[in-house]
Amino acid sequence: MRTLLAILLLTLAANPAASLPNGQLKAPTKARTPVPLLPAEKWKVENTTLTCVLTRGFGEGVGRVDFGLELDALGIGNMSLALEPNKRESIEKLVAHIVLPPSDKEIALPAYAESGMTAADRYSMSIRLDREDLERLTEAAADGADEIRINVGDRRMDLRSGPIKAAIAALFNCQRLLVRSWGADPDAMTEADGGDIPWFRDGDLPFAVRKTSAGGLTIAAVSVDRAGKPTGCRLFVVTGTPAVDAVACTDIVKRGRFKPARTGDPAVRWAVVSHRWARGR
Repeated sequence: MRTLLAILLLTLAANPAASLPNGQLKAPTKARTPVPLLPAEKWKVENTTLTCVLTRGFGEGVGRVDFGLELDALGIGNMSLALEPNKRESIEKLVAHIVLPPSDKEIALPAYAESGMTAADRYSMSIRLDREDLERLTEAAADGADEIRINVGDRRMDLRSGPIKAAIAALFNCQRLLVRSWGADPDAMTEADGGDIPWFRDGDLPFAVRKTSAGGLTIAAVSVDRAGKPTGCRLFVVTGTPAVDAVACTDIVKRGRFKPARTGDPAVRWAVVSHRWARGR
């Protein structure tokens, strides 16, 4: 699934990587000494059609940090932070160092920071987590992690969360329910064979559609047989252009190939497949 562990703070920062010169990572600078921040409220888990989000505020006043962990149906996570008020417009690409005591294992991930870009006018950070990152986060939670330390650029945050195991479990349970709401089985998930998904072709779209501004994102729940062939497809996110949406499932059923079932796997498995169609000119 677009399946596993994370709307961001309440003002989710958009991914601004494309606007950064050469896509270079900014070297970390000397971090400030952190001030431990206590929880200002309880953990809260909410969901949209596509994601589940775990949020909590730490500290008070201008020093408050709003923490968010988003998990989508594809198994991709995003950690978000909203910090002090800042109206000066800026976008930075940094490196985030995340440590979850008591294991003190560090995860270093690319981070995108922006300020003055939203109505809230706060300095915000967005940190993407893939499946392996989410697995490490889950392991740290299971090992009794009770604090979240994040060092990004010259900012160091010490969030005194208390044990996070139950909160992380609630987030994953939300995601399981989300997958079930799509008619799929979260315990019978599979993925594309080989990892790549070269199944979609703009040439499959009607010529008249390719010349318009039609395009956008499609996300489908796909049933898969034991050989790895798709047997059904249902769109849960559509572009709004019927001709484009129809081709999305047609391409998946026609060319889609998923990992074959292993001994003990159920006869019917599921996958979530997303594709962003280029808009015509």
